[in-house]
Amino acid sequence: MVPFEPEEVDAILQVAAEDRLGAFYTVALAVGLRPSEALGLGWADIDFAGATWRVQRTLERQGGAWSFKEPKSRTSRRTIPLPRVCAEQLAAHRHRQLFERRGADEWEDNDLVLCTPTGRLWTGARYPAASPSSRSRPAWPTTGSTTAATRRRASS
Repeated sequence: MVPFEPEEVDAILQVAAEDRLGAFYTVALAVGLRPSEALGLGWADIDFAGATWRVQRTLERQGGAWSFKEPKSRTSRRTIPLPRVCAEQLAAHRHRQLFERRGADEWEDNDLVLCTPTGRLWTGARYPAASPSSRSRPAWPTTGSTTAATRRRASS
């Protein structure tokens, strides 16, 4: 993989600002999240006062079933400092999610930061979790015009 160019990052963040899960793009770009880590992120894992995030679980698919797993290695279980912009984006996302929760007929409480508008796991094509079968999928969620800006790039 080749890192994104600054112009590509700007394009991603510009489009992400319009997306319901724009905080995902901001945090993923800033701290280098794996999709499975981002999809396993719970609100209890974020320390807003200390501006950190604890990677404690991932969301993976095995045999057609989705489940939370512990990260595979000790170094994968880590505490990541969150830049101010990430903490701000996550706080705004939490605020939006609380409104969604109030408006939902049924809310599935999984404590997930990245979930559907009804609290369920993202398991569809729009936000695929990392799994052995997802290696051929895009490295980033593809939503509307973000597809062009968030392409997988071959290494040189």
